[in-house]
Amino acid sequence: MRVGIVGWFGSDNLGDEILLHSLITCVRAVKENATFVVFCPNPDRVAELHGVETENMPVLRARGASERQVAVQRSIKSCDLLLLGPGTVFQERSPNLSWPGTLPMFARIIAMAKIAGTPVATVGVGVREGGTPFGRQLLRVIGAACVGVGVRDERTASHFGSSAEVIGDMAYTLPLPDLEPVGPARRFALSMRPLAPELEGPLLAATSGCAARLRQEGWSGTFLPMAFGRGAHGEDDRVIYERAFSDLLALDPTPLDGSQPLAGALRTWLQALSTNQLVLGTRLHAALLAVAIGVPTVAIAYERKVQDAFVDLGLSEYVVPPDVDADTLYRKATQAAAATEEFRQAAEVVGLSRASVLGLHDITEKVMLESYRASSGLERPYRLAELVRTRRFERAAIRQAAAVITLSDADFAVAKEYNPNTVLARPGIHVGERSWSPPPVTGRPRLVFAGAMWRRANVLVAELLAREVMPIVWRSLPDAELRIVGADPTPDVIGLAENDSRVVVTGAVPDFQSEMLGAHAVVVPSIVGGGVLMKVAHAMALGCPVITSSGPAESVRGDGSMLFVASTADEIAAAVQTAVESPEDAAQRGRRARAHIERTFRWDDTVRSYLDAYAIAGRQ
Repeated sequence: MRVGIVGWFGSDNLGDEILLHSLITCVRAVKENATFVVFCPNPDRVAELHGVETENMPVLRARGASERQVAVQRSIKSCDLLLLGPGTVFQERSPNLSWPGTLPMFARIIAMAKIAGTPVATVGVGVREGGTPFGRQLLRVIGAACVGVGVRDERTASHFGSSAEVIGDMAYTLPLPDLEPVGPARRFALSMRPLAPELEGPLLAATSGCAARLRQEGWSGTFLPMAFGRGAHGEDDRVIYERAFSDLLALDPTPLDGSQPLAGALRTWLQALSTNQLVLGTRLHAALLAVAIGVPTVAIAYERKVQDAFVDLGLSEYVVPPDVDADTLYRKATQAAAATEEFRQAAEVVGLSRASVLGLHDITEKVMLESYRASSGLERPYRLAELVRTRRFERAAIRQAAAVITLSDADFAVAKEYNPNTVLARPGIHVGERSWSPPPVTGRPRLVFAGAMWRRANVLVAELLAREVMPIVWRSLPDAELRIVGADPTPDVIGLAENDSRVVVTGAVPDFQSEMLGAHAVVVPSIVGGGVLMKVAHAMALGCPVITSSGPAESVRGDGSMLFVASTADEIAAAVQTAVESPEDAAQRGRRARAHIERTFRWDDTVRSYLDAYAIAGRQ
């Protein structure tokens, strides 16, 4: 597989190089033999750092622009997938860009990909603030032309519309090294970047004043340079260091100095970053990576993206504006330094903290793999990109966790391959007094499928039942009714009821149990898989006749004595007919299913398993 990547790489901005390194690593995790061509402003530097093929950006005003366009078109045509991003690639204007900024170039790149027949997706992209109505409309057009739109944050998603999915910052997928416990000596790091003069002067006064006060209180401090301005005006953090901090802070080394390969250099850099008890970060990725390894951090939001990132992490309290004064910054710094547990929890949100107990509702990689297999056409490359991202993130989270809790035997086996401290904790299911009994013989056959109807997995099942299963059922049971029950049905689900009154989409209902108890059978197959299909377990606990596929049956340790196990449309329709026409057989299976849930999914066992997991974590 050959993947093209377009972004602002090669300018010796450590954040951008981390994003590119992380994306390449993610793709190679699922496609080991993948090759890459990176379209960027400084191809030679990217080739040196990342060891990949490169091409210049297809700008129109550069020397040799016509030859460059031909070379770019040829390279795009050679790709199986073209990825835009990650990073803040969409900018209408900035201190270094006049309007309309980068948007026309990216629109042109997409047009070139369309001509070449190469699908395009965005991965972890951001949109710089300050856009115009023209820019917002162009972004909608760009999003519509992509097979998938993965964005960094909610604000960026709003520019692209409902097709956008927030996948977070790609830097979160950077593999973290084993980190040593922080020593008793108080140490902080400061990241500061060049800004417009009206912002830079007051902020330098605030940051240097705060740093000086921390030093007076016994802290040691270093300056964390994140960008060196190769071919980019106003991007060299060393200028700031020499101007305001050289007499106050030591200068940290950079992973971009060529002393070792980038992957190893990043590990060393992260290990050094983790020795701090506080980070003051103007650069986005200095702040985000500090949070990812659990270091208390105060972010200075010189751009909206910094604010957005900390809001998404639940850390909005630790963001300050660029006009902050020294006293306020100092108060926030000491407040953050004291909030070690809060930042440890934030690191667990990122999913890479070794101090966490990780609870897995299911192995999402398996779900995404089934989504990829079920996809076709232009959707397929996007599902592959999502699979790559999910696999890399999930495996890293499993490996890094102190203990992992899974809900099913199949997920337990997968997680244990990556972390030996994996515990099986089947969810507790309450078996109450209400139980199923056969509906009146004269009643209209009623089938129920229940779930959150905005979820793609449930939409796929609803479509299967209405379009493929029920036409077969109606040959023998022409009055049979399919009730699709659950909140927030999508337009596609609502549309299933428009052509046939025998399909009913209820939306949210006050009582799921009553819907199940009033049905001749609960029909809950699975298409994309998952851990324990809770809707199956809950229907079994009510003693309902349950028709499901083999995966969910295995997840609840069920078999044909207590469930109707069916996978294809013909098999499901045959099971429906049996359940409706043989109510005593259906009731007997339901009774066995209810007894099985009562024996196997006990709350006492669930609690004991969770306590075991936390005990394992506590011993590490």
